[in-house]
Amino acid sequence: MAEPGGYDAFISYSHAADGQLAPALRSGLEQLARPWRRRRALRVFQDSSGLAATPGLWSTIQEALDRSRSFILLASPAAASSAWVQQEIDHFRRTHGTRSMFLALTDGFCQWDPGRRDFDWAASTALPRQLSGAFAEEPLFVDLRWARSEGQLDLRNPRFRNAVGDLAAPLHGVARDELDALDLVQYRRARRARRVATTGIAGLAVLATVAGSVAVLNAAEARAQQRSAEASALRADRASKVSEAGRLAAISSGYAAPQTDLALLLALHSLKLADTREGRLALATAMTRPAASSAVLPGTSTVGLSLAVGRSGQLASGGGDGDVLVWERAGAGKPQRLSGHRAAVTELSFASDESLLASVDLAGRTLVQRPSGGAKPVTLDGVADAVFRPGTVELAVVGLDGAVALLDGRSGERLWQTPAVGPASTSSSDHMAVAASPDGKTLAVASPDRRIVLLAADTGRRLRTWRIDGSAGNDVTFDPSSTVVAAGGDDGVVRSWQATTGTLLHEFRGNQSGIRRVSYGLDGRTIASGGLDARLRIYDVGSERIVGDLAGHNWGVSGVAFAADGHTLLSSAPQDGVRQWNVDTGRPRWVLTGHRAPVIAADFTTDSTVLATLSTDRVMLWHPDRDEGPFASFSSPGYDLDLTPDGRTVVVAGFDGRVHLHDTTGGRETGRLGSAGEPLWSVSVSPDGRQVAAVDSTGVLRTWALGDGRQRLQQRVLPAGAARVRFSPDGARLAAVGEGSRVVLLEAGTGRRLLSWAPPGDPGRGAAAVAFSPDGSRLAVGLPNGWLYLLDVRSGAVVRSFAAHQNKIYALAFSPDSSMLATAAFNGGGISVGGFDGGLRLWDLLTGQQVGELVYHDSQVETVAFSPDGQWLVSGGADREVLLWSAYQQWRRRACQIAGRELTDAEKEAFLKPADRTSRVC
Repeated sequence: MAEPGGYDAFISYSHAADGQLAPALRSGLEQLARPWRRRRALRVFQDSSGLAATPGLWSTIQEALDRSRSFILLASPAAASSAWVQQEIDHFRRTHGTRSMFLALTDGFCQWDPGRRDFDWAASTALPRQLSGAFAEEPLFVDLRWARSEGQLDLRNPRFRNAVGDLAAPLHGVARDELDALDLVQYRRARRARRVATTGIAGLAVLATVAGSVAVLNAAEARAQQRSAEASALRADRASKVSEAGRLAAISSGYAAPQTDLALLLALHSLKLADTREGRLALATAMTRPAASSAVLPGTSTVGLSLAVGRSGQLASGGGDGDVLVWERAGAGKPQRLSGHRAAVTELSFASDESLLASVDLAGRTLVQRPSGGAKPVTLDGVADAVFRPGTVELAVVGLDGAVALLDGRSGERLWQTPAVGPASTSSSDHMAVAASPDGKTLAVASPDRRIVLLAADTGRRLRTWRIDGSAGNDVTFDPSSTVVAAGGDDGVVRSWQATTGTLLHEFRGNQSGIRRVSYGLDGRTIASGGLDARLRIYDVGSERIVGDLAGHNWGVSGVAFAADGHTLLSSAPQDGVRQWNVDTGRPRWVLTGHRAPVIAADFTTDSTVLATLSTDRVMLWHPDRDEGPFASFSSPGYDLDLTPDGRTVVVAGFDGRVHLHDTTGGRETGRLGSAGEPLWSVSVSPDGRQVAAVDSTGVLRTWALGDGRQRLQQRVLPAGAARVRFSPDGARLAAVGEGSRVVLLEAGTGRRLLSWAPPGDPGRGAAAVAFSPDGSRLAVGLPNGWLYLLDVRSGAVVRSFAAHQNKIYALAFSPDSSMLATAAFNGGGISVGGFDGGLRLWDLLTGQQVGELVYHDSQVETVAFSPDGQWLVSGGADREVLLWSAYQQWRRRACQIAGRELTDAEKEAFLKPADRTSRVC
C-alpha cells in the first residue's frame, strides 16, 4: 500500500477522450476489496482539471507522480498525441522506471511483438513513442475499448469489475484469483459488521423476551450466510476464469502471425476457461491467417541456410558450419548429422527414392551420400548447383564454369556434359540455378546474364532459350505439370513462362526485396517465394494476387519447399532455423463452381442444410457439407434472393418486377408476387415467414402477405437507383437504403417512417449494404466508399464507424453469436495504393479491429452470409465462384488439427496458471 500521504497509482489519460472513464476506473480501484473500516482500498491520483499545462499545475502533477507507486496509462490515439500525457510518462520513467507501469487500452490499437520484445509500432496507434524499448517483456494490458459505449461503469457491471480486478491485483500485491477471494472476505466482514451493529442494538432492547427466537433466527441467518457465501464464491470463481480467459485471448492474438500453432492453443485454453467474445475473436484471428506458422522446428536453430524435403517427409537442412542435419520426418526425433563440407551448405536435393542426398557448399564442393550416413560420399568440385532428376538417381549439376552435366549419383560417372550455357562464377553465391521438371524430361537453367535455358534431361540437347525482361533469376523451378517454368530475381518479381515457347505467362509482384527461393504448390494453383525481407509470399497462379503474406523469420529466407502432403510449406533462414506452415489455414473448404455469371446473392436455410446462390441468370441449390455440384439449378433472373424460415421456398427479386417463388427440393416455381414492372433490386422475407418486402429501381417499396399473395403496402421511400431492403430480426422494422446511401427505418406493418439517417461526406455512388445484428439493436451500413457505420436502431446514433475497405462494400453479414461482422467489397485480392485488401474481411464490431482477411476471390466479392448454425461462411463474387469457409463452430475442432499438438511443459509454465496446467484442449 502507499506510504502515508502517497498514492498507490497515478492515472494518466486524455481528458477529451477518457474524461468519463478515468473517474469510474479510479472509483473502482478504490472500492474493490475495500476493508470495511477504511474509506478506500487504494489511494489513486486522477487529475480531473483538464487544464493546459502550466508551471503551477505541473508542479502539483509532478509531486503526485513522485509519490505514486505505479502508473496506469489509459492508452488511446488521443493520449498518444497528448503533450501532457507524454510529459507524465517521461517523468515517471525517469523516477520509477517501467516495472510498475500498466496499460489500459481505451481506443485504437496496441500490439506487442514477442520477437523484438517491443511494441509493433506500425500497428500500435494508442501509445506514444516514448514507450519504445521501455519494457523488457509485455506489460500488464487491459482492454477497455468496450467501455466507451457502456452505460454502467461501476463494480456492479461484471465486465468492468473484471477489468478493474486485473489492474488492482498487482497494486495489492496479490494474484488475480487471490484478489477475488480478498474482495469476498472484505465483503463478508463489512456485511457482518453491519449486521452486528444492527442486531446488537435491537438485541439489547428485546434480549429478555426473544432469546429463543434469536437462536432460531441466528441458525437461519447462518444457513443464509452459507448459501450467500457459496454463491459469492461461485461468482468470484466465474469472474476469475473470465479474467484469465481474457488474458490468454490477448496473448493468443499477439502470437497469431509469428507462431500460429501457439496462438490457436492459447485461444482454445481461453475458451475452455470461459466462452467469451474475446476468446472467439482470438481464435478467429489465428484461424483466418493465410497460413498457420509453427515455432522453429526443434534442432534446426543452428541451420537454415538451405532446405530440402523428400517425398516421404524426410527433411534436410544445411548451415553455415558446413554440416547437414537430416530428420526422418520434419522436426521429429534426433537428426543424423552429415559432415564433410568446409564451407556453408547452400543447396540440397533428395533423389526421388530418398536413397541419396546431394549437398553443395559455398566453395563449390558437392557431396552425394546416403541421408543416413555411414558410407563414403561421392565428392565433386566446381559445382554451383545440383538437383536430382525425378524417377532416377541421376544428378544434374551446373558448374562454376557455366557448363551443365548429368552424373550418376552413385558413382559420379559423367553421362553427358554441355559447353558453357552461361557465364562463369567464382562461388555458388552468384551462380546459375538448375531445376528438373517433375516428369524428368527437362532441365531449366537460370543464368546471371538474364536468360533461361532449357535442356533435354536425357541428352543435354538445348531445347530453347529466352531472355528475362527483368533481373536475373536466383532460383528456378517447374510447376507440377512440367509445362511452366518460374524464376525469382533481385527485383522482387516472380516470373513464369510457358516451357514450350518461352512466352511470359505471369508476373507475381509483392516481394519487397530480392527473391532467393521459389516453389510451386502440389496442385499448381499457388507458388511461394522467399527472400531477403524475411517474409514468405504465397501467390494465386490464376489471378497473380497475394493470398499469403507470412511473417515469422528474423533473417532473409533461404529455403522454401512444399511437403508431399500438399498441406505443409517449409521455409528456412540462416541462424533462424526451419519453420513449418499449414497452408490450409485461411483457405476455403469448398469451391463451388457452376455459375456462368457473377454470383450476387446467397442465403442458408434456417437449419443450415441448404445453401441457395444467385447469379444474374440462375439459382443454384447446394448441400454445404458436401464438396459436390448443386443438387438443383434453375433459371430465375434477378438481383437478390432470400429463403423462407421453414427452408422450403427460394424468394427471388426478379428483373421483371415480380417476386418469384421456387421450392428448395428441385427449384420448381410455386408462385409469383406482384405484377410486371420496374426491376426489383432487393427482397427480404420476414422472420415469421408471413411477409415479403421488395424494393424496385424507382425506390418504391412493396410488401405482400406470403400466404395469400395480397399486397399490403406500396410507397416510394427511396430515390431511383440501386436499393436494398431488410427485415429486422423481430419483423417489426424494415431497413431500406438507396442511391446516396440514405437509410430509412420503417414500421413493417404500416410503412410509418421511424428513422432517417444519411452518412456524412460523400458516400460514393450506389446503394449501401445493410444488415441487422441478430438481436436487432444495431444496423450495420457499408458504404460505396468503403466506410462502415454501426447505428443504434432506436436512436439512429452512430455507435462506431471505421474504414473497412478501400472501395465499395457490396454485402454485410453478422455472425450468429454477434461477435463478428463479415464485409464483402470491391478489391477482391488486389494490391492498390492504399495497401492490401482481400475483399472479404472479418471485424470485431466492439472495437472496429480486423480479425480476418480471406483472399481467394479473383475479383469483387458481391455476397456474404453466415450459416445459422455458425458452421459456414459463404462468399460469392464476380469470378463466378462460390467459396465456403469454415466458420467459428468448426474452428475449435480444426484448430487442433492445424496445431497438431498440445502446449509443451515450458509453454504451460509460461502462459498458464498452475491449476490449469494439467488441462488438455486437443
